[in-house]
Amino acid sequence: MPRILLFICAIVLTLPTLPSLASSPRQDILINDDWRFIREDVPGAESPTFDDSSWQRVNIPHTWNATDAQSKADYYRGPGWYRKTITLPPEAAGAPTPTATKRTYLRFEAVSAVADVFVNGTKLGQHRGAFTAFCFDATAALKPGENIIAVRADNTKFPDIAPISGDFAIFGGIYRDVHFLTLDPRSIDPLDDASPGVYLLQKEITPEHARVQVTTKIRNMLFDGRNGEWDAVVRCTIRDAAGLEIAKNETTVTVPLLAAKPLFKTPNTPDQAVQELTITNPRLWSGHPSSSAPAPYLYTVTIETLDRGIVTDSITQPLGLRSIRLDPDKGLFLNDDHYPLHGPNRHQDRKDKGWAISREDHEQDFNLILEMGSSGVRLAHYPHAEYAYSLCDKNGLLVWAEIPLVDRVAPPPHTAEFAANIQQQLREMIKQNFNHPSIIVWGISNELWMGRANNKGSPLPRQLYDLAKALDPSRPIVLADNGGPADEFNDITDAIAFNRYHGWYVDKHTDWSKIDEMHATIATGPRPRAVGISEWGAGANPQHHEVAIDGSVRMPVHNGPWHPEEYQSLVHESAWNVMKKREWLWCAFFWNMFDFATPIRQEGGFQSLNDKGVVSYDRKLKKDAFYFFKANWSDEPVVYVASRRFSPRPAGTTTVRVYSNQPAVELFINEKSMGTLKATEFPDRVFEWKGVELPVGNCRVSAVGMDAGGKEIMKDGFAWICEPPKP
Repeated sequence: MPRILLFICAIVLTLPTLPSLASSPRQDILINDDWRFIREDVPGAESPTFDDSSWQRVNIPHTWNATDAQSKADYYRGPGWYRKTITLPPEAAGAPTPTATKRTYLRFEAVSAVADVFVNGTKLGQHRGAFTAFCFDATAALKPGENIIAVRADNTKFPDIAPISGDFAIFGGIYRDVHFLTLDPRSIDPLDDASPGVYLLQKEITPEHARVQVTTKIRNMLFDGRNGEWDAVVRCTIRDAAGLEIAKNETTVTVPLLAAKPLFKTPNTPDQAVQELTITNPRLWSGHPSSSAPAPYLYTVTIETLDRGIVTDSITQPLGLRSIRLDPDKGLFLNDDHYPLHGPNRHQDRKDKGWAISREDHEQDFNLILEMGSSGVRLAHYPHAEYAYSLCDKNGLLVWAEIPLVDRVAPPPHTAEFAANIQQQLREMIKQNFNHPSIIVWGISNELWMGRANNKGSPLPRQLYDLAKALDPSRPIVLADNGGPADEFNDITDAIAFNRYHGWYVDKHTDWSKIDEMHATIATGPRPRAVGISEWGAGANPQHHEVAIDGSVRMPVHNGPWHPEEYQSLVHESAWNVMKKREWLWCAFFWNMFDFATPIRQEGGFQSLNDKGVVSYDRKLKKDAFYFFKANWSDEPVVYVASRRFSPRPAGTTTVRVYSNQPAVELFINEKSMGTLKATEFPDRVFEWKGVELPVGNCRVSAVGMDAGGKEIMKDGFAWICEPPKP
């Protein structure tokens, strides 16, 4: 079986009662509960004397678009306010002094899309961008006793903030965790773009040893009579999965006193220590293509800063040792072994919650992705939660992570501001998630072909590529295009992938061999690069059904009201049966794992829903296509009779289809055998019984999967109501 994976109202936060304040130099407390909220702009709401007693009580994560963004095109996009009261002891707050023993920070994992943060009426700063974390030094604004945190969030469509277009809803609010950090003034830097402040870079991996470079950003904000300088000892310890110490390094670096600007982010020029450690006989982080594969191996790296023998800060990061190579003719190699990379794209929203989802929601999503047998996932079209990447680390899912540069760059007069913002979002994404071994590529754009008129000649994609390579030389940089191989920008990145919708927006579902043209052009050009498929798919309303006698189904109108479930399956079957034979594909990611909110759509019998998911928006229903992929990708036994929701249905002659990865399957109608079919006859794992007669009335259907010796492995069954055919 698949490995199971493992938030602004008045509340008093009594920090001294937490024992970890005394036992740990770094205190990280979630302040998610009991905020006050109002969905409108309120002048003066940042004031500590403002009366918010009439506001709604909410917990974080929270969005104000949980329902309207999934039901209408004109969902609310504008400002909202959050307020929270916390009570602090003297040692955890107060204006910083030269000998202050604590500094306090507020770290937000994400606020959509612009956040202005105030403490006791003092503005700490502003963050622009809906998907990455940010951190402010709140020390000078906090005081002993009662404090008011106020946040103005705004998901208005800003012309200088990416994305400025896209086929998905932009939910507003504080929709990821909020952290209250208490640190020693001499610490690992929490303001380095809200990253961990630690970067683990693999320099060399052989069977005998692995060399790992550890870069630690250091912050000194304490004057103690030594001219402000800190002879910081940085101690780095690597432990194996059992917790045993296997490598250690200590280095001393003299860190000058930082000229404190406690109310705003400091300039991006932190001091740093660079160390190198060697692991002998390293164990590699591996993918998880099957339930029988060993768990991906994760080391941990603990970095401590010390002042005269006293630990002033400590942080632990995951370390997965692995190599990635993208070959133009052979596809993706993980640790020098060819690795078929296939799985879904994933949006982070879900029904009645929007983006404000819990850890349990994340876990359910990735359990479903793993159940299907996926070896990877494209987390589109923006940085996802830190916890999502951690789940992929633990479960061996290879990740394509990307920024929200979707369709278009901003035209004048916002071009420069837009470029600066998306560069900021790229920098934050890479630095905050640098240490996740599951992330194998950074994506810098999606479908810029869509905005050719605005995008033509833009230097931005090249600038993003150069920035990404400077920040992380270890990972390939990619983009997703939906035009042709010769499109502008397609020669910039290390590899490329295409969004292809044969049989849905264009062509027929039988035209998938056309992808060979992309490979022939790009893999053999002047700069040969690997080619993948970043999207393909079709919509499906699980209440819509049609099947002809021969098992075929008509191609529906993609933006029309009728999206039969059977046609979605047919598109996926045709696509995968071509792609699985193309070894050169470095990735194959279908669109989409889950239905998701998109207010610009009204199709398939839905309002504001993209129904291309193979699992419903509420995660309660797995469509037929889910089981097609499971039968092809998972090593768990699968027997699944398709079109089970086609009830009532016409009686008479039909074709019955079963998805299975078993050597043989026997079909029964009302306990009468329709015969046994062998897997050798159906290499696509779609077993078909043609000419099956369904009698009028209650029709019991069952399919039995058997091993090579005829022993029953598993069984699937249900009942159709069959009605007389209409004249």
